[in-house]
Amino acid sequence: MARIEWNLESALKEAKKHKTRTEYATTVSGAYNWLANNKKMILLDKVFPKNRKKWSEKKVLKEIKKYKTRKNFRTKSVAAYVWLVKNKKVHLLDMFLTSERNVWSEKKVLEEIKRYKTRSEFQRKSGGAYGWLQKNKKFYLMDNMFPKKNNPRVYRRKSILKEEKMTKQKTVRLNDQEVMHVLSLMAKGTESKKIEKETHYTRQQIAAVKAHVTMGTYCKTK
Repeated sequence: MARIEWNLESALKEAKKHKTRTEYATTVSGAYNWLANNKKMILLDKVFPKNRKKWSEKKVLKEIKKYKTRKNFRTKSVAAYVWLVKNKKVHLLDMFLTSERNVWSEKKVLEEIKRYKTRSEFQRKSGGAYGWLQKNKKFYLMDNMFPKKNNPRVYRRKSILKEEKMTKQKTVRLNDQEVMHVLSLMAKGTESKKIEKETHYTRQQIAAVKAHVTMGTYCKTK
């Protein structure tokens, strides 16, 4: 097929055969490109009148009702959204469309927590819900969902109580003088096994002292 040599007359004549600019540009790209290259695109306005919609508050509100979310409205009806911004009336969206941001409540946060296995996973993947707990000082709501053993402080406290219970069952608690002796040996860097070997103190007694010192909970005996 011979290549068509376009000119102004033939390009405009061809344009009149089509209903829209898009159809003309895609169907007869050669004629369209000739007009573009020769800076004659303005002549297409007579063939394809630009039907620019003039927005008003009434028309924008009617347009908003076609969408379910702000995001869809912004992306699919840009001109209407720009009109709202330009006229400082974005607040009109609140009448019909919901925000993409999740409005958290105690009930919603509890439902969100159930989706995760650990506190760290919940904090990492649901920052909004975690932030709501922090803001409202309701971290305790996580306790029923996530076992407390996942909390290092609680777990360490349980270990100390368990160790203390074993100590009471197997041997008597050291008096203040004996405790000071154990502490002085620890301060010199003596390991627990060596303290047990060189003294009459049991492993449980030494461990109990060490645990209380670590937690800062040791009290003098009566």
